[in-house]
Amino acid sequence: MSRALSLVALLPLLAACQGGFVATKEEPWKMIYPITAAAIAVDGVSIINTGKTIDDQVISLATGRDCSIVRASQGGPYCVDIPPPVPMVARTTYCYQSLASASCYDRPSPVDRPNYIGSRIDMIPATN
Repeated sequence: MSRALSLVALLPLLAACQGGFVATKEEPWKMIYPITAAAIAVDGVSIINTGKTIDDQVISLATGRDCSIVRASQGGPYCVDIPPPVPMVARTTYCYQSLASASCYDRPSPVDRPNYIGSRIDMIPATN
């Protein structure tokens, strides 16, 4: 879905490719339209993929905060503090074949060793 929306957002670039807008010494303003179309297309792709415009990306980088015009247009604050990272721990799950499906446990079962299918390691938030 995101790829299709990115392609639609790039359509204004096609308008920039047409030869009708050529800046001359007498009419330098004619180059404004393709540049504007390209800027809108780049902002559109950025909003689709990150939820921020290019300007938001630059302001976020400069301030060290999470800034988004999309959030502000929905009634939220323009910039918010970036939350600290949540510590994660690894949890191993051991799975065994049962009658109807697989059953998974947090520790290996010595009784079901012949029915062992495999294990999986998940990263989960650490609890204090």
